[in-house]
Amino acid sequence: MLEGLFDEDADFIAAETAINEGSGDRLPAPPSRRAACGLSGIRNQGATCYLNSLLQTLLYTPEFRESLFQLGTEDLGHLKDKDKQEAKVRVIPIQLQRLFARLLLLDQQSASTSELTDSFGWTNNEELQQHDVQELNRILFSAVESSLVGTKGQNLISKLYHGAIVNQIICQECGRISEREEDFLDLTLPVAGFQGLEEAFNSFYNEMELMSGNNQYRCEVCRKLVDAKKGAKLRALPTVLTVSLLRFSYDFVKNERYKETGKFTFPMDIDMAPFCEKIASGGDTMYELFSVVIHRGSGYGGHYQAYIRDFDCLGNWTSPEDEVIQLTPKPSSGSVDYIELGSADEVLAAVLVQEGGPTHTLTLDKLCQALISQTGVSWNKRFKKHCGPISKFLKAHDDTFDFDPVTKLVTLRSPSSEIDKKSTTDGAIKPDNGEKDAMTVDSTNSGNGQEEVEAMDTSVASGDGPEGSPKRLKENPPEHTERESCEKDIKPKRAPSPPPEEGHCWFDFNDSRVHPIKTKEIQKQFSGKQSAYMLFYRRKSLKRPDEAKGQRAYKIPKLLLEEIEIENAILEAEREKYDQALNTINIKLLQSKDFQTLNGALNFHYGADSNVVALEIDRRKTIADLKSEIFKLVGKNEMDQDIHLHIAKETPIGYHLYDCISGDDTKSLQDAGVCNDSQIFIWDGQQVNGVRVIPGKDTEPVLLCITYNLTTKEADELVKAFPRNLTVGELKAILFEVTGIPVYDIFLCQVLNKPVVLSRHTDTKTLHELNFEHGEKLTAENRKRLGGAARVRLAELEAERHSKMVSFIVENRCPHKDNYVELWPVLPIEISRDETVEALKNSILSKLGVKTENLKSGRERLRVDDEIVGLKPPLHEHQTVAGAGLVQGLRLVLEPGAPPKRDEITVTFTPGDPTSKNLDLEIIVDKSITVDMCLKLMLEKAGLEGNAWHLRKTNWCGEAMDVMDDLELTLEQEQVKNGDHLLIQEGRLPPRGYIRLPIYLYKTPDQGLAESNVGVLSWISASIASLMSGGSSSSTSLGDKTGEPIQIGIIEISKDATLADLKLQVMTLPTMMQISIPTVEFLRLRMIESHHPTRILRNMDQTLRRQKVTNGSNLCAQVLPKEEHLTQNFIVVNICKRIPNTRDYETEEELVWDVTRGATPQDLKQKIADRMLLQVEHIMIAKHIKDKYEWLVIDDDGNNGQAGKGRLTKSRKKGGYVPRVNLRQVPYYLKDGDTIGVKNLELETTDVDDFSTELDDLGKERLRQEAEERKQRRKESRARNEELNERESKDSDNKKSKRPEVGIRIHVGDFG
Repeated sequence: MLEGLFDEDADFIAAETAINEGSGDRLPAPPSRRAACGLSGIRNQGATCYLNSLLQTLLYTPEFRESLFQLGTEDLGHLKDKDKQEAKVRVIPIQLQRLFARLLLLDQQSASTSELTDSFGWTNNEELQQHDVQELNRILFSAVESSLVGTKGQNLISKLYHGAIVNQIICQECGRISEREEDFLDLTLPVAGFQGLEEAFNSFYNEMELMSGNNQYRCEVCRKLVDAKKGAKLRALPTVLTVSLLRFSYDFVKNERYKETGKFTFPMDIDMAPFCEKIASGGDTMYELFSVVIHRGSGYGGHYQAYIRDFDCLGNWTSPEDEVIQLTPKPSSGSVDYIELGSADEVLAAVLVQEGGPTHTLTLDKLCQALISQTGVSWNKRFKKHCGPISKFLKAHDDTFDFDPVTKLVTLRSPSSEIDKKSTTDGAIKPDNGEKDAMTVDSTNSGNGQEEVEAMDTSVASGDGPEGSPKRLKENPPEHTERESCEKDIKPKRAPSPPPEEGHCWFDFNDSRVHPIKTKEIQKQFSGKQSAYMLFYRRKSLKRPDEAKGQRAYKIPKLLLEEIEIENAILEAEREKYDQALNTINIKLLQSKDFQTLNGALNFHYGADSNVVALEIDRRKTIADLKSEIFKLVGKNEMDQDIHLHIAKETPIGYHLYDCISGDDTKSLQDAGVCNDSQIFIWDGQQVNGVRVIPGKDTEPVLLCITYNLTTKEADELVKAFPRNLTVGELKAILFEVTGIPVYDIFLCQVLNKPVVLSRHTDTKTLHELNFEHGEKLTAENRKRLGGAARVRLAELEAERHSKMVSFIVENRCPHKDNYVELWPVLPIEISRDETVEALKNSILSKLGVKTENLKSGRERLRVDDEIVGLKPPLHEHQTVAGAGLVQGLRLVLEPGAPPKRDEITVTFTPGDPTSKNLDLEIIVDKSITVDMCLKLMLEKAGLEGNAWHLRKTNWCGEAMDVMDDLELTLEQEQVKNGDHLLIQEGRLPPRGYIRLPIYLYKTPDQGLAESNVGVLSWISASIASLMSGGSSSSTSLGDKTGEPIQIGIIEISKDATLADLKLQVMTLPTMMQISIPTVEFLRLRMIESHHPTRILRNMDQTLRRQKVTNGSNLCAQVLPKEEHLTQNFIVVNICKRIPNTRDYETEEELVWDVTRGATPQDLKQKIADRMLLQVEHIMIAKHIKDKYEWLVIDDDGNNGQAGKGRLTKSRKKGGYVPRVNLRQVPYYLKDGDTIGVKNLELETTDVDDFSTELDDLGKERLRQEAEERKQRRKESRARNEELNERESKDSDNKKSKRPEVGIRIHVGDFG
C-alpha cells in the first residue's frame, strides 16, 4: 500500500549528482574541502537521504558518539581480519566509528557511506531503494545491539534509547490494576486530530479511557464484567527520547495515500512528568530538542534532511544573511577550491557563466534549477525576501542581465564579464561590501526555487544586441521609471539578529550540504509539505564538559586519529595532483610558413597540416615560458626572436587570427585567454605568405553569397568572404567593382523566408551589427532599372527559390590539380532538395573549375563529414538530396574514388581483434554477393592469406555480435546494410550442420591404483608424460603434475555424430596415433569450462547434439589405465589430502564414486576414507568453489550453507522422518570435476574449518579488486545517467507507477 512512499525528490537527486560529478578531464575530481561552516555532509548514494539524516543525528548525539568511540579493537576486532572465519570482527560498529571520525576530522565537504552500507550486506543496489527513516532507526539500533553482544558496549543502545511503557486497566469496583509493560525505542504519535506534541502525549499517556457498556472489562478478582479505566503511562524514560510522527495515511475512499500537512507544534523544551507513572524525588523529566528529521514532499515522493543542534560548538555558525555562497568552479578555471559569492547579481552571473554555454544564456526556469544544483540554495529562500521576485530583479539590473519576458531567456551582458574573469583566474569571487541578502523559507513554494514569471508586453524593434548574445529579436531597454518601480519592490535590509548562545547553534544537514539556520526556522516545520517527521530530545540535565567544546577529536581513539591523518595527507596529495592535471593544457602551434591567404582566411598549403606541433604546458606559466618552449620545439634559427603570437580559430572557410598574447611576456597563459586545445599562430605580426593580415574579432571573415543580374536568364553569383567590420556602404562599393551598378543605385535585400530590404539607413551598420552569418544570401539590383515593387518581387522570387534549396559547406580533398584552377579548401554550395546527388557533385566540380568533358568521369564522390561519427559512407548518386538524408548545414567532403552504384553498399571492416589498433578498412560491394565472396574480397584488401577466417557482425558500439556462418547467403539476406561494420576474425567456419571442436590432451588421472604404471599400459603412460613435458622425460608417473595441457588438434564433425564417432576421430589425430589406444573405452572426453575439465561425456550411442556439444565447446581428452563405462550414477571428483599444519595439499587423485546406494556426506566420507586408508570419523571434507576461491565444508547433517532450504531425501528413523542431504543438490551441487579437500583430524586440530590456501587468498584479493572496479563503474554510470525521469508530479492527482515495496535488511554476524 505504501510502495514508493519515500522516493527521492528529483530536484535533490539532480543537485546531488551535480555536486558529486568530477570536473577533471584527466583525473577524477578529488573531494571538495569543507564548507565555511566547518561541518561535513554525507553523499547521497542514490536514495540514501533517510540514512544520511539519521547518521548525522547519531553523530551529534554526544552520548552515542562518545560511547561508540570508547570501544577499542579488543572489543570490535580488526577490520583486516573480517574475512577470517575464526575472527569475530564487528564490522558495523567499526565502520560507524570510521564514518564518524571522517565526518569530524577529514577535510572534505561530504563523506561516503559506501563502506558502511557494504557492512550492512547491501550488495544488490539497496542504496537505490527508498525507505522510511523511522523503520531504519529501529533496524539500525537492533543491528548495533546485535553487533556489540559480548562487549563492554553491549548496553549502549538500551542505556541511551530504551524506555518502558506500562499499559494499565483499573477495575472500578475492586480497584485491581492489570498491567503489561513493554519496552520502546521511540514513541509513535499521530499528527491528525492534535494541535501539538503535548496534546498528543496527554491523550496517549495521561488520559484514561472508560470501558463501559458493551466494552466492559472482565475482572479476574470480581469474576464478572465491570466498568474499568484503561490507559498507558511512561514507566521509564530514556536518556535520548525519540518521537516518530505519523504523517502518512491512506484514503480508502479515494484509494490513494496522502500526507498530513496540518499544523502540529512541538516545543524546544518539554517536561515529561505529566505523562510518567511515578516520579522519583529529584527525578529528571526535562528534555530539550536537539534534532528534527524533516520529510519534504508528498505521499508519493520526497526527501529527508535534518535540522541538528551543535552542543559542542564543532561548527562555525554565521547568520544565514551573511553566509557566503560557494560555487564549484569549472575545470577551465584551473581551481580546485570553491568560488565564493556574496550578492544576488554575482551569484546569478556566476551560474550563467558556469551553465549558460558560450553565450551565457539560460531560460529562467533552468537558471533557477542550476542555482539550486550549483549552490544548494534557492532564490525564494535566500534572496526573494530582500531582492523581490527574480524576474523583477533581472529587469532592475539590466546593466548586468538581458531578460526577455517573452522567451524567458536570461543572458549575461558583456559588462559583467569581469565575473567570468574572476571565476576563471582567481578561482574565487569575493563578496562585495554591498547588499547582504537574507535567507527566508517560503514553505508554500520551496520545490525548485522558481516562481512564475509574469508576461510583459513589450515593443519589439531591430536593435543591437550584446556581443555573444543569440541571434534573435531584442526587446527595448527598460525605461528608467520601470527600473525604479522594480527597485521599490526590493525591501530594505533589517538589522542583523544576534547570534545564538554557545551550544545552541542549529545547522541544516541536507545530504552533502550543511548550512547554518536560525532557531525560528524550526517553527516552519510545524506544517506543510516540508514538515517534521522525527523529533529527538535529550535530557536537559546532561552537561557537556568544557574540554569537549570546539574539539572535534575529543574521545576519538588514537588509531582512528592516525588513520584520518593519513587520509588527509592522501587527499592533499590528490588535490595537488588534480590541480596540476587540471592546469595542464594541450595547445597547437601553427607556423605562418605553412599557410596561404585564400578568400580572406588562412588555409594550409597542401599537405602542410602535418606540420602542426602539439605542446603540453601549464596554463599558469607566462608568455615568456611559452616562447621558450616554442624555440625549443621549432628552433630559434627558423624564426625571428621578435615573434608575434595570436590565438587562431578555425572558421568554415579557414583560420582567422584573434587576440594577440605576446604583448606582455609576464602575463600568464590563463590570463591571456589560452585554454585547452587553443591554437597559437606564430608569425611576424604583419604578413602571411606576402599578404597583409589584420587580426581581431572585427575582421573575422564572413562568407556571403550575393546574386545579381536577376533580370537576365542566368543570374550571376558572387561568393566571397568579407570582414565583419565592413559596413553595408563599403560592401556596396565592392559590389560596384563587380557588378558595375553605381553605389547609390545598388538595391540590397537579405534573402530569408521573406526578403529583408537593407535600406540606405543601414549603410553605416557593419555586417556584425546586422548579425550576418556564413552562407547568408543577398540579392543586388539596380534601382533605376526596376521600380520599387518589381525589385521587391524579384527578391521575393529569390527567397521562394531559396526556401526550396539546401546549402552545404563542401571540403575539397581531391589531391590532383590537373583540371583545376585556384583551389579553395572549402566552399559553400546550394542546391534544390529535388536534385540528385550526382547533380550536386557536378555543381561542386563546376564551381571548382573542372572542365565540362570531365564532369561525368566518375573520379570523385561525396561523403558526409559528421561531427560525432566522422566520415560516413559515400553517397549513392542516383538518390535525391532529400532521399539521401542531406539536411541544411551539413559538411560534405569531395574525395577521389568511384561512387557506389545503385545496388552497391559500402561496408567497413576491422581485420582481427576489434580491440586491437588495426585500422578500419572500407569496401564497396554488390549487396547480392554471398558472404563467402565478401569475405574473400575483404581478405584480399586487408592482405590476409589463408582460408581460416570468418565474418562477424557488430553492434552500434563496435562489439562483436553474431557469426555469419552461412556462407551461401547474400549480404542482403544477412541484413547487412549500407554503412555497417563487420569483423574479420581468425578461425574457419565448418559447413552447415557441422561443428569444430578444439581437442586438448590432459594428463592421465591418478586413480590410486598400485598397478597403474606396470604391465601393458606402462609404455602408454610414459608416452603421454613425454608429450605433456615436451619430451624431456620418459619416466614420469601418471600421478605427477608434469607439463601443461596441450592442444592436439581440431576436429570437424557432424552434430548428429555419436560420441563413439567423436572418440574414433580423436584417436586418429597424429598425436594420439603415437599412443596407440586399444579401444574407445580407454579414452575419456570431457568439457572444459573456465580452463578446468568438468562434465564427462557419457553414452556412446548419443549424438553430440543431445550431448549439448556446440561450436564454442572445448574438449579435454584423457587416456585411462583401464576401460571405463560410466553411467549417470557415477560422479568423478578430484580428492586432495591436506598436509598437516600447512596450507598446501598433496597431489590430486581422481575418485570415481557410484552414488546408486546414496549420495550423502557420510557416503562420500566413507568412500574417501577407504581410498586414503583413514578412519571415517577422523576426516573432514570440503568442496572447493573455484570461481570464488572458497571452500564449502561438507557436514554430515548438511547444516552448512543453505542445506536446510533444498530438496532433501528422507530415511525412516524411530519417531518419524529425518532429512538426509543429497550432495548432488543444494547447496553442494557436487558434479564431475569438483575438487574435494580432505583433512586428517588426528594430525590437525587447529583451524579445522579452514581449507584455504595462499592461492585462494590471492584469488580473493583479485576478485575484491574486480568487484571494487565494477562498483566504481556502477557509481560513475549512475552519476552520468541517473536523471530519474520516472518521477511524477507531487500533486496528489498524478498517480505514481507502483513498485514492489522492499523492506530494509541489515545483515549482522553471529556474535553470541
